Amino acid sequence: MENLSPSSISERKKRASNRPLGLTALDMNDIERLRETIINLKNYLNDSSILKDMSLLQIMVSSLDETCLEPLSEYRITKAEMRRRTKESMDKLKNSGQVFTGPMFGWDNVGDGTVVPNWDEQDDIDYMRYLFLKDKKSAVYVAKKIAENGIRGKRGGEMSSSVVLRTIRNDYHLNRKKYPKPDWWGDSYYHDVAWT
Repeated sequence: MENLSPSSISERKKRASNRPLGLTALDMNDIERLRETIINLKNYLNDSSILKDMSLLQIMVSSLDETCLEPLSEYRITKAEMRRRTKESMDKLKNSGQVFTGPMFGWDNVGDGTVVPNWDEQDDIDYMRYLFLKDKKSAVYVAKKIAENGIRGKRGGEMSSSVVLRTIRNDYHLNRKKYPKPDWWGDSYYHDVAWT
């Protein structure tokens, strides 16, 4: 068994304090060594008569379970895998008409967890698409024009050119075809601009 006297533990603390800590700084070998050290320290405290009066330290060390430091590689998920899982979950929610995000222009989140088209906002989206795609106006022009017409974003703010572009390019708006259109839909020349 390696030497785990109080002086050797103190020396290890000094060396360890010179290294950056955090899971990013630990590799699997560090975790394995730490687990072995905890096991050895528990055994040392159980066998030593010197430290018997340090009951708090004993309780703290005995509460450390070596299983808490088992290698984490089997639990580690790569960023690519996390992105894939998130995209898969979001696509599933989108395809089933469930709430998948906060408030989105053109859609209303209903109390039962579903998303339904807000036809007034869908009308505004078609108007923006018409100006941008058919009239060949810039996104800045479209943003100014809709501001003049009193059209505001979902949370009440003015829509910038980047928000206009993101809104008119969002393919999710195609899902409105799954819902019955109101009677007044189609009265305007800009309704149902082709989605290219």
